[in-house]
Parts: sequence; C-alpha cells; structure tokens
Amino acid sequence: MKTIIEKYLNINDINFTLPAEDIFEFEAESEGGPWKCRIKICANSAVSIYAVFPLIVPSSQRPDSAMYLMWLNKERVFGNFELDLDSGEIKFKTFIDCENAIFTDRILDRTLFINMATVQKYLPEFLGHLNRNKVA
Repeated sequence: MKTIIEKYLNINDINFTLPAEDIFEFEAESEGGPWKCRIKICANSAVSIYAVFPLIVPSSQRPDSAMYLMWLNKERVFGNFELDLDSGEIKFKTFIDCENAIFTDRILDRTLFINMATVQKYLPEFLGHLNRNKVA
C-alpha cells in the first residue's frame, strides 16, 4: 500500500511529507482556500484519506457547526465530515477497505478525487456558514 501511494503521489507531482511511517501529507488548494490532505494506512488493510480544513471552529460555534456538518452528512453516500469538539478541527474523511480487495492506484485516484472535490465544493459553503453565525 505504501509503495502504491508513494508512486501515485510522485507520478502526479504531488509534494508530500511523511510525518509518520504510515501517513502521507500534502497541501491542496482551491478557490475556497488551501487545506491539508492526509493519507493514512490503517493496519495494512485500509486507507483513510482526510482533508483537514484550514480553520479552527471557535468553541462558541462548535455546537451549531456540529449540527450543520451532520446535516451535510445526511445525504453523503461516500465520505463524511467530522468535527473534533475539543480542538475545533474539521476534516472530511473517505475510506478504502482493502481487506478483501486489491488496493490499486485507480482506487486511490477515485477516492482522492471524491475527497478533494467534496472539499472544494463545501469549504467555501462552510466558511460562509461560520461567518453568518458568528457570536459577538
């Protein structure tokens, strides 16, 4: 898995770091702004792809933001938004279960595309939600 991910990132000229043996990180950007993408190998039987939003939700807005993200998740078929209520960090996670399937660069490409396209769509929308619901 690690070899496939590393080869995929290199072929696509994606500059990445390895903050841990099983984690790849790189920067992504869209009209909504930049964010961090994290690919994590889970016990050599799965891969999680996280898009980490470039903001921390203020503690006063976390309950409302959690409800908003739950609302966004209700129609999602693939992937989900997560809010860490302690830190305020928001992530969008997609997951590839490889226990009974062969992990390929094509599967990685499709899943990474869905992850990044979702963030490109919803990052500006979520930032607008935060601005509309600021607590004075």
